[in-house]
Parts: sequence; structure tokens; C-alpha cells
Amino acid sequence: MRSNGRDWSRHQGRTDVELIADDVDYIMARCTIGWSYRDTWYAWNFMNSKAADLLFGAYHVLWPDNRNPKREANWFSQNWAVDGEVPDFVVCDDELIQGQTPANVLEQCRILAFEVGDLFGAAPRIYTGSWFWNRLPSPGGWENEFPLIEAEYLNPPWRIPRLWHTGEDPQPPKAPSVLGRGWDDWWMWQWTSKMEPVGVESKSQDADVFNGTLQQLKESLGLAQPPLTYNQKTDILWEHHPELHP
Repeated sequence: MRSNGRDWSRHQGRTDVELIADDVDYIMARCTIGWSYRDTWYAWNFMNSKAADLLFGAYHVLWPDNRNPKREANWFSQNWAVDGEVPDFVVCDDELIQGQTPANVLEQCRILAFEVGDLFGAAPRIYTGSWFWNRLPSPGGWENEFPLIEAEYLNPPWRIPRLWHTGEDPQPPKAPSVLGRGWDDWWMWQWTSKMEPVGVESKSQDADVFNGTLQQLKESLGLAQPPLTYNQKTDILWEHHPELHP
């Protein structure tokens, strides 16, 4: 079963992770925008997600009008930790033009991704939609260093007359119909903005699906526990059954 999650920001208001903890494996929450804005509910979402033993991702929205992605990366890095704990993964949200040229925006996306990666110590994910990304010039290959979170719900390949409900998988299709130029595969897919409003104050919420199982998600983040060795298994057996110890 593919790993499911939710995408939150201040627009969801006060959230209650416990209400959805049995149905999701991770929360991805907005942390910062530009070089001066921090989401008012970020720390709340971080702390409560970790308390519920969920994976947590923080995302930063690139503000191209600033024309200073390095400063934005530094602002993001100053705010992604809560009480000394860092998120499990970080995301660069690229979906704004703001009067800049497409080539300029693409270069800002590139600088932001590499700078965030250097500051975090691991490659960020890039959140974008083909409806935006494919308006930019061809990246040329650097984008493949950063797994794709494809946002395909503004123009979904099917029409939904109602809200999706917890536990439902996107049916059909099973994958985004179009990816951002340069990517051959997707890491996550934000497949709807119409998930039922369980655990949030907003009228709906965004839902994501990882392209694999929870175990595979953890492995992709370097968080999976290595398999037990023979000696470790033996130690556990003896600890629980000392009568078997020779």
C-alpha cells in the first residue's frame, strides 16, 4: 500500500493530528516564504506530528521577486528546526513567476535547491506542477538530483463532484498524467486539494501519496532501520527467553 500524507499551512488553522494519525504516515507543512515570513502554525504542526510518530517534511515557498534565493535558503534553515529537532525532509516549493523571466525563475529554483541541500545536509525535494514547470526553459539535468513532488490537482485528469474521503486512493489514474520537464518519475504526488476536512479547521485540505510503501519512504530518506543481524536476533531471543540460554 502506498504511503499517504497531508499538506498543511496556516490555511488549515488549528490542526489535530490524532484524528488522522491512523490514516497517514507523514505531514508536509509550510515553514517559510521568501526571506521574512514564517508560517504561524508551523511549530504546532511539527511538534504534534512528531508526537504522533509521523514523518514530517518542511517546505519553503520561493518568492522570485526577491531575486535572492541564497538569502531565502538561509531564512528557511533558520526556521525549519523546532526545539532543536529538524524535519525528516525539506522541500523547495516552486510555483511563482511574479513578473520575472522564466529563465530567471528557473535559475533561482536551481540556486535555492542546491543551497538548501548544502544547509540541510541532504537533497531537498522539489514541489512543482507541470502546469508551472513546463513554462520554464529546459533545466538541463540538474533537477534530477532532487526528487519530484508533482502537484497535479489544479487540472486533474478526472473530475470529482465531492470530497475525497480518508482511506480512498486516487482512482483512476494511479499516477500523475504529466510530469515536470526533466523528470522521468515522481517521488510524491499531491493529487487533490479536496480531501475531507478531518483534523483541520479549513473546508478541505491537500492530500499527497508517496510512490511506494512507508518502508520505501523511510529508505529514501535514510531513516529505515537496517535488518537485524543473526547475533542481534539471538540476543533478543535470549533476553525474552533466558531459559534457552546455554
